[in-house]
Amino acid sequence: MRLQIAQYQIASISQPVEGIIFLPQPTPLLAIWDQKNQVIEITDLPLLDDYRAIAFQVS
Repeated sequence: MRLQIAQYQIASISQPVEGIIFLPQPTPLLAIWDQKNQVIEITDLPLLDDYRAIAFQVS
């Protein structure tokens, strides 16, 4: 899975993903976990002017 937000590649994960959550404040974070509810990745997001425009591209 490749996760891209705006023009930034956020994550590249080679295992099954169960869920993704976006935490906008205080620092924008993205948490990704697997089917056993173990965290795969927590990543800081790039600072964007408007987070309403976020779209996920999963491939």
